Amino acid sequence: MRAVCWFRFIILITLFVIMSDGGMAQNAGIINDSVYSGVLKENRRLMIGLPEEYKPGSGVKYDVVYILDGETHFSDFLYIYKFARKENFIPPLILVGLPNTFSTNGSNMRNRDFTPGRTDDIADSGGADNFIAFLENELIPYIGKKYPASGVNSLFGHSLGGLFTMYVFLKQPGLFTDYYCSDPAFPWNNYRMIEMAKETLKNWAEHDRTLWIDGTEATYRNVGIAKMDSVVREWAPKGFRWRTSVYPDETHMSVRLKGIYDGLKYTFDGYDSKKQVEFHPMGGSLLWGKPVHVFLNGSFPEVHYTTDGSEPDVYSEQAPQLIEITAPARVTVKWIGENKKYITSVTGNFELSEVWQSLKSVRNIMPGGMRYSYYEGKWDSLPDFNKLNPVKTGIADSSFSLDKLPARSNFGCVFEGYFKADLGGYYIFAISSGDGSKLSVNGHEIIDNDGLHGNDYYRSYVVPLQEGYYPLRLEYFLREGHPHLDLIYLSPKNNETVNLSFKMMYLDSAPEVSKIAIPAR
Repeated sequence: MRAVCWFRFIILITLFVIMSDGGMAQNAGIINDSVYSGVLKENRRLMIGLPEEYKPGSGVKYDVVYILDGETHFSDFLYIYKFARKENFIPPLILVGLPNTFSTNGSNMRNRDFTPGRTDDIADSGGADNFIAFLENELIPYIGKKYPASGVNSLFGHSLGGLFTMYVFLKQPGLFTDYYCSDPAFPWNNYRMIEMAKETLKNWAEHDRTLWIDGTEATYRNVGIAKMDSVVREWAPKGFRWRTSVYPDETHMSVRLKGIYDGLKYTFDGYDSKKQVEFHPMGGSLLWGKPVHVFLNGSFPEVHYTTDGSEPDVYSEQAPQLIEITAPARVTVKWIGENKKYITSVTGNFELSEVWQSLKSVRNIMPGGMRYSYYEGKWDSLPDFNKLNPVKTGIADSSFSLDKLPARSNFGCVFEGYFKADLGGYYIFAISSGDGSKLSVNGHEIIDNDGLHGNDYYRSYVVPLQEGYYPLRLEYFLREGHPHLDLIYLSPKNNETVNLSFKMMYLDSAPEVSKIAIPAR
């Protein structure tokens, strides 16, 4: 009897909040859409949130999250999604909110849509199978045809919507990849959903779906979440990812916020693993018996590494913050988590080398800049600038800026000059650009950051230099977006990176009578 009271209390509270929120203004940037359902015999409103990264015509596809009770939960889900996205915990997603419909007498039809069978205590119950048919045969195909959907779909439901989400997972698990059950109403029909879980899960030998269940302490104890957790724990098939999370000091409605955030992070755990396994320098030329330390951008228990070219596994050495490298070595750092979708690795080669010879003096050299050649063209990668005629040439000094160039897109530049090493030792160079760039020192290309991409990461390389001057060539192109080119270095005399600005460079004051000299390596 107590469970039934809890269940009715949850239903009443949820209905009150849903009806109270129904008149709230929608967030800016939300697309209002609709689709007619032949199965339900009604028009269904849709609230569509596209990723900020989306560009029409780009061909990029995004996973989709379908949010039940959209009039109540969509705005909160959207806010939490944007926060998690900003922190790079999750990929860009399409959000589809599904507001409920109401009967002519004002009754919320979620009772009809979210309940798997007819019961005496809920009027109009028993329409879950029809609602699944609507999702599968009408809504998902509609979204896939009209919006840039990847075909990978997730379902979020709270309370009675959480019950429905669990039902879809058990009845038709292939319809969605990820299932979010927020404080689900498991007492429905004398805990029928828990019995269904027992009957279903024990027959699954293997499954690659993700299930997230969250609830308050009270609902965990009193509304069947603890019982469901025990069933899943006992019968979880191979390859199945699942977690039950309990939150103290939360209400039935407030638990959504933490549950959505943690659920998204759990589902996409490992998405930022490329950042997690980023290390610097990413390769280099090393002297015999003179090791260097590569710095891991973060320290994580799931990160392992090798230096012999083999692929790391869970038995390989766990990666510390600093890894000492002695050449020759092929370093592979790998994030190994339970979410196999995002297991990634990064590899860098470190070769044996002699000290790179410098120029002790350069004829006609002067400090304060580099010579640049400016080109215009539409490229997807760096062209052979030596075969092109520059539109403009000049000196890039302290007043130079990419923003001051004639074009804001579809252009390229080549910068040439000299870098001065004040003392001998290992120097680490790194570049970040949007789009492509390349860096050559002493006539040898050491960093290739080519292609169409953003500017959120650096590529780096370490070289053994001696005191003196080194010819440096930097190539860059931009297809579209904001111009960005950043060159930094780390010298033997300090442990902090320095922005290698044009004013720190050197150029030939009489290029018509002398060419840039290339010393022996």
